[in-house]
Amino acid sequence: MKRRLHYILDHKYKQCFKQLKAEWGPKLAALGVESIPTDPDAFAALVFGRPEYRDRKARDLEAKQL
Repeated sequence: MKRRLHYILDHKYKQCFKQLKAEWGPKLAALGVESIPTDPDAFAALVFGRPEYRDRKARDLEAKQL
């Protein structure tokens, strides 16, 4: 059971990172970021630290205000 749970969580992590990289790779390049890390944790930290990044809660609040 532990092995199956580990597989599910690992697969979810990889898919979420894949989606994050596909969305934010071109955005970071367009914003002029010179050094884009290849390490998943460093890439996520770079994206989440950007002022342009909005999590789902913030996006939903913005959508309600419009």
